[in-house]
Amino acid sequence: MPLFALIRHPRPAPAPAAAATTTTAPSAAPTVLVVWCGHRPGPWAVRSLRTAGHRVIAAHPHGDPGGRSTAVLSPRRYPPAVADPAGFLAWIRETCLLEGVDVVLPLDEDVVRLLAENPLGLTRTVVAGPDARQFRMLCDKLELANTAALAGADHPASVEVGVDGPAGPWPALPSIVKPRTSLSDAAAAPVVSVRSVEERDAAIAHLRLSDLDAVVQEQIIGRPWVLHCVRDAAGTVGMVAARVETTYPRVVGTSSVSTVVPIPPDLERHAARLLDVAGYVGPCCMNLLERDGRYWFHDINLRLAASVGASVSAGFDLPRLGVEAALGRMTLPVGARMRSITYVPLASERAALRDAMAGRTGEVPRDLALRIARAAVARDHQLDPPLHDPQWAYDRVTALARRALRALPL
Repeated sequence: MPLFALIRHPRPAPAPAAAATTTTAPSAAPTVLVVWCGHRPGPWAVRSLRTAGHRVIAAHPHGDPGGRSTAVLSPRRYPPAVADPAGFLAWIRETCLLEGVDVVLPLDEDVVRLLAENPLGLTRTVVAGPDARQFRMLCDKLELANTAALAGADHPASVEVGVDGPAGPWPALPSIVKPRTSLSDAAAAPVVSVRSVEERDAAIAHLRLSDLDAVVQEQIIGRPWVLHCVRDAAGTVGMVAARVETTYPRVVGTSSVSTVVPIPPDLERHAARLLDVAGYVGPCCMNLLERDGRYWFHDINLRLAASVGASVSAGFDLPRLGVEAALGRMTLPVGARMRSITYVPLASERAALRDAMAGRTGEVPRDLALRIARAAVARDHQLDPPLHDPQWAYDRVTALARRALRALPL
């Protein structure tokens, strides 16, 4: 069974919105504006696009100490998208006009949402991301349930909880509490597992502090998967699958260690159908759970995943393909050799090692340390950030030193 899945449709899928289908004039070196270039997806995207021959402008928000890597030593800075949305959108439009930007590639969830809800209205520039309708259909946790039903895919039983309480019956405990629309700030909008009414109420109250409506979902116990996908306007879909070995936090968290494996045909078909129903064009990642031979789609992000390094290392160059799809010139790597790799994000597994050393989990610290060490050197593993990108470690040490200095008495 191949690692790379390709689906071609005999007829074009329903046309997406104009912002996603406008095709730029051919250019020897299209200019791509990568918006949010920090670890982990930023360096992978920038290197991929430069290797493909694109002119790349990498940018990161003011006030965020991240954004630098060996791929981007000095990112351009823009007004923070959440704190200053008007300033951010004005900066995007001005930069696109002045620099002749062909494609904007957003890597931050808040940026994806803002660009979806506020079309740039520029003749030359397209966004490798959704329009407002596609964002609602695939990123809104309740609307995703309706989209999944249209696609014949499974989705956990869910209920929205607003200021007036639940809009329907509660899913059975234990449950998952999450914001209806994801934010980049995981502290303000966490996803948590709750086992009691009291825990459920506390999690909902925490989201309400940020004026967020909560969604309470059935907790599906099963094998997590991540799909790295791309779709063009003709309805051609390509994807690779990563079977998640661990999450962080371990009980309910984002994918951590994962292994690229052949994609089951049923999973491939349902994922492609979800993108078809929405008419989405561009790159995306899907998170789902496998239970009893069925696949329960619970989160879709219409951008590159933080773990896009798994896709690139396996030979499926999703950043390049996503930009090509937006430009209307995507060519999938049919016949190319893909390889199975185990992807290990350093930050997550380092945190897991710290938890194990403190006795907060039942994991063996030595095993976790050996996993990190092996990922740094083994050919069938990928540590992220890789050893050839020491800027991440430098910035971490610098941030810790600054924090320690601020804590010193005057």
